[in-house]
Amino acid sequence: MIVGKGSLRPSLEALADRLGISHAVIWTGFRQDIPRLLAAMDIYILPSSNEGFAASMLEAMAASKPVVVTDVGGAQDVVTNGRTGILIPPGSASAIGSAVNDLLEQPEKRTALAQAGRSRVLEEFGVQRMADAYQDLYQTLELKA
Repeated sequence: MIVGKGSLRPSLEALADRLGISHAVIWTGFRQDIPRLLAAMDIYILPSSNEGFAASMLEAMAASKPVVVTDVGGAQDVVTNGRTGILIPPGSASAIGSAVNDLLEQPEKRTALAQAGRSRVLEEFGVQRMADAYQDLYQTLELKA
Protein backbone atom coordinates (compact mmCIF):
# COMPACT_ATOMS: atom_id res chain seq x y z
CA MET A 1 0.00 0.00 0.00
CA ILE A 2 1.40 3.37 -1.04
CA VAL A 3 -0.35 6.20 0.82
CA GLY A 4 -0.19 9.80 -0.33
CA LYS A 5 0.52 11.60 -3.53
CA GLY A 6 3.53 13.32 -4.88
CA SER A 7 5.93 13.72 -7.74
CA LEU A 8 7.34 10.18 -7.38
CA ARG A 9 4.05 8.40 -7.96
CA PRO A 10 4.30 8.08 -11.77
CA SER A 11 7.81 6.62 -11.54
CA LEU A 12 6.74 4.25 -8.75
CA GLU A 13 3.77 3.07 -10.81
CA ALA A 14 6.07 2.51 -13.80
CA LEU A 15 8.48 0.56 -11.60
CA ALA A 16 5.65 -1.61 -10.27
CA ASP A 17 4.61 -2.30 -13.88
CA ARG A 18 8.17 -3.23 -14.91
CA LEU A 19 8.48 -5.56 -11.91
CA GLY A 20 5.11 -7.14 -12.66
CA ILE A 21 3.72 -6.35 -9.21
CA SER A 22 1.21 -3.58 -9.97
CA HIS A 23 -1.64 -6.00 -9.26
CA ALA A 24 -0.34 -6.32 -5.69
CA VAL A 25 0.13 -2.60 -4.98
CA ILE A 26 -2.67 -0.45 -3.58
CA TRP A 27 -2.29 3.22 -4.52
CA THR A 28 -4.47 5.18 -2.10
CA GLY A 29 -3.54 8.74 -3.02
CA PHE A 30 -4.22 11.38 -0.37
CA ARG A 31 -6.25 9.99 2.53
CA GLN A 32 -7.45 11.29 5.86
CA ASP A 33 -8.67 8.00 7.38
CA ILE A 34 -5.23 7.15 8.74
CA PRO A 35 -6.38 4.81 11.56
CA ARG A 36 -8.21 2.67 9.00
CA LEU A 37 -5.15 2.51 6.75
CA LEU A 38 -2.84 1.67 9.65
CA ALA A 39 -5.17 -1.14 10.69
CA ALA A 40 -4.68 -2.69 7.25
CA MET A 41 -0.87 -2.62 7.49
CA ASP A 42 1.47 -5.28 8.85
CA ILE A 43 4.56 -3.05 8.76
CA TYR A 44 4.92 0.72 8.40
CA ILE A 45 7.76 1.88 6.14
CA LEU A 46 8.99 5.46 5.87
CA PRO A 47 11.73 5.62 3.21
CA SER A 48 12.27 9.40 3.31
CA SER A 49 15.60 10.82 2.27
CA ASN A 50 14.81 14.06 4.11
CA GLU A 51 12.34 14.35 6.96
CA GLY A 52 11.93 16.75 9.85
CA PHE A 53 9.88 14.89 12.41
CA ALA A 54 7.42 12.42 10.93
CA ALA A 55 4.13 12.50 12.80
CA SER A 56 3.02 9.55 10.66
CA MET A 57 5.77 7.46 12.27
CA LEU A 58 4.35 8.26 15.73
CA GLU A 59 0.85 7.40 14.52
CA ALA A 60 2.03 4.03 13.23
CA MET A 61 3.87 3.25 16.44
CA ALA A 62 0.86 4.30 18.54
CA ALA A 63 -1.23 1.91 16.42
CA SER A 64 1.14 -0.95 17.38
CA LYS A 65 2.73 -1.25 13.95
CA PRO A 66 6.40 -2.16 13.68
CA VAL A 67 8.24 0.62 11.86
CA VAL A 68 11.06 0.53 9.33
CA VAL A 69 12.26 4.10 8.86
CA THR A 70 15.21 5.85 7.33
CA ASP A 71 17.73 7.28 9.75
CA VAL A 72 17.07 10.92 8.90
CA GLY A 73 15.64 13.91 10.72
CA GLY A 74 14.09 13.12 14.07
CA ALA A 75 13.81 9.35 13.59
CA GLN A 76 16.56 8.64 16.13
CA ASP A 77 14.67 10.68 18.71
CA VAL A 78 11.87 8.14 18.59
CA VAL A 79 13.22 4.86 17.24
CA THR A 80 15.86 2.88 19.08
CA ASN A 81 17.17 0.57 16.38
CA GLY A 82 16.21 -3.03 17.04
CA ARG A 83 14.15 -2.17 20.13
CA THR A 84 11.33 0.17 19.13
CA GLY A 85 11.71 -0.10 15.36
CA ILE A 86 14.29 -0.50 12.65
CA LEU A 87 16.45 2.35 11.36
CA ILE A 88 17.85 1.99 7.86
CA PRO A 89 20.22 4.16 5.84
CA PRO A 90 18.51 6.57 3.45
CA GLY A 91 18.45 5.56 -0.19
CA SER A 92 18.99 1.86 0.47
CA ALA A 93 16.26 -0.23 -1.12
CA SER A 94 18.17 -3.37 -0.14
CA ALA A 95 18.11 -2.33 3.54
CA ILE A 96 14.34 -1.82 3.35
CA GLY A 97 13.89 -5.22 1.72
CA SER A 98 16.12 -6.93 4.25
CA ALA A 99 14.34 -5.32 7.22
CA VAL A 100 10.88 -6.15 5.87
CA ASN A 101 11.84 -9.75 5.07
CA ASP A 102 13.31 -10.11 8.54
CA LEU A 103 10.07 -8.92 10.14
CA LEU A 104 7.89 -11.08 7.90
CA GLU A 105 9.96 -14.16 8.76
CA GLN A 106 9.97 -13.40 12.50
CA PRO A 107 6.46 -12.60 13.74
CA GLU A 108 7.65 -12.57 17.35
CA LYS A 109 10.17 -9.83 16.53
CA ARG A 110 7.47 -7.92 14.65
CA THR A 111 5.20 -8.11 17.70
CA ALA A 112 7.97 -7.13 20.13
CA LEU A 113 8.94 -4.07 18.08
CA ALA A 114 5.29 -3.05 17.72
CA GLN A 115 4.65 -3.29 21.47
CA ALA A 116 7.87 -1.50 22.42
CA GLY A 117 7.21 1.20 19.84
CA ARG A 118 3.71 1.81 21.16
CA SER A 119 4.97 1.98 24.74
CA ARG A 120 7.67 4.48 23.74
CA VAL A 121 5.18 6.76 21.97
CA LEU A 122 2.68 6.66 24.82
CA GLU A 123 5.38 7.35 27.43
CA GLU A 124 7.30 10.04 25.57
CA PHE A 125 4.73 11.63 23.28
CA GLY A 126 1.38 11.04 25.00
CA VAL A 127 -1.02 13.89 25.69
CA GLN A 128 -0.13 14.18 29.38
CA ARG A 129 3.60 14.15 28.68
CA MET A 130 3.23 16.87 26.05
CA ALA A 131 0.96 18.96 28.32
CA ASP A 132 3.55 18.70 31.12
CA ALA A 133 6.32 19.76 28.73
CA TYR A 134 4.33 22.82 27.61
CA GLN A 135 3.58 23.71 31.21
CA ASP A 136 7.29 23.49 32.06
CA LEU A 137 8.12 25.68 29.06
CA TYR A 138 5.56 28.32 30.03
CA GLN A 139 6.82 28.36 33.62
CA THR A 140 10.41 28.78 32.42
CA LEU A 141 9.39 31.63 30.11
CA GLU A 142 7.37 33.25 32.89
CA LEU A 143 10.37 33.18 35.23
CA LYS A 144 12.52 34.87 32.58
CA ALA A 145 9.95 37.61 31.92
